[in-house]
Amino acid sequence: LEELLAKFPDRANLLAEIQRSLAADDLSWENDIRPALGETIDVVMLGLDEEGVVGILKPADEAKFAALMEKGDDPTVSRKIEGWTVIADDEAAIDAFESARSGGSLEDNEQFTDAMDELPDEALAKFYVDGEAATRAANEAGGASTGDNRLNAVAFALGAESSGIRLEGAVTSQLEDEFASIEPYESTLIEAAPEGALAFMSGNGYGKVRETLRRSPGSLDQLREMLGLDLEGAFGLFDNEFAFWVGRGAPIPE
Repeated sequence: LEELLAKFPDRANLLAEIQRSLAADDLSWENDIRPALGETIDVVMLGLDEEGVVGILKPADEAKFAALMEKGDDPTVSRKIEGWTVIADDEAAIDAFESARSGGSLEDNEQFTDAMDELPDEALAKFYVDGEAATRAANEAGGASTGDNRLNAVAFALGAESSGIRLEGAVTSQLEDEFASIEPYESTLIEAAPEGALAFMSGNGYGKVRETLRRSPGSLDQLREMLGLDLEGAFGLFDNEFAFWVGRGAPIPE
């Protein structure tokens, strides 16, 4: 990541701003945060409501870690669990974590391991979402599809290369025959994007966008309310390949 940032003219300003922000809390990345966090940190979201979020790590320096936890307006609580340090906003979240973990860990979950095996070994960060849990949350919000399609898992990795950031992902699902038969496409709209674009994203609706959203009346109603538009006429824009890109421009990007 440091090698990639070196290619940007504002790298020094960015790092200086980060250092100023840390200094305001009497912190230094090299002296306080890096040794406290260790090599990696995992973040686990147990639920969307009261259960909260916990972090899991192995501090490189226990004294630095203890000092870091005491700083800030809202000190974080921690607990040792089988050689790992678990941190959270409150003890209740760590209790919920221990209770959930008593039923097994992700290491033994074939769905998790299959999804993560699709990702590159080296990455700045890796992410995993349980499809069943995400669908259940969407159902509770009134936005899930009423069809027979089932999302199993989503996993992706974020990496830094000499020329930019790479995002690789994998999705596993159980789809109705009409969706399962769809073959991957190759972008043609990339020819329209300007050389040197900062970002480019392409998708393909395969003529099924309207049909899919109509099966999800909750999602459709939310979109209508958010945009204040009747979206029926706009769905046709996404029947085939569609693309968005960010190009260079002044004072703001194109």
